[in-house]
Amino acid sequence: MAEARLRELLVEAERGTLAAINRSGDGHTFEYAAAEYLRYVEHERQRRPSTLRDYRNTINCYLLPALGREAVADITGASSHAGLQPARRLPTTRGP
Repeated sequence: MAEARLRELLVEAERGTLAAINRSGDGHTFEYAAAEYLRYVEHERQRRPSTLRDYRNTINCYLLPALGREAVADITGASSHAGLQPARRLPTTRGP
């Protein structure tokens, strides 16, 4: 049931008709949605710890910097792709 609703929301977001989500600033930011998603996959879907770690890393390194404070209702396909940049990698040192 939750997966079906998620698919509906994603279709609405792609169409730009996701206005049904509250815009009053009561927590429906991308950051809030991402935290709820991680809770869902951990507790409802019972994903393995390694899978959760990968999901968290992707969200924290790529998605939150670009979209974290955006209202979910304001995110469009174009706006989400525009802000996504891979995190900078630190230079590695190699031994002799």
